[in-house]
Amino acid sequence: MIKELNGYKDKERIGDIMTNFDHSIEKDAETRLKNENIYGDYPAWNFHGKVWFEQDEFHCEVWQYGNIKEIISANTLEELMNQVSNQYGQE
Repeated sequence: MIKELNGYKDKERIGDIMTNFDHSIEKDAETRLKNENIYGDYPAWNFHGKVWFEQDEFHCEVWQYGNIKEIISANTLEELMNQVSNQYGQE
């Protein structure tokens, strides 16, 4: 079944919430994404992600060179970071 997602466009951007620079996730990011109408950025060397919470999962819209590549979903931000960085680069 293909999920129909509303995405992040109606949410407020709060800046970087996770990064591949030191593979860190901002404290309380999961709680804030779940409870507030916000999304955050996931910067990395080879991609840029936009991260939000919807339908009981975290989602990352992955961009490379000005194009959307795909949306990856996971149960936690740590799982999401692992999936995205394994596919698009650890840097």
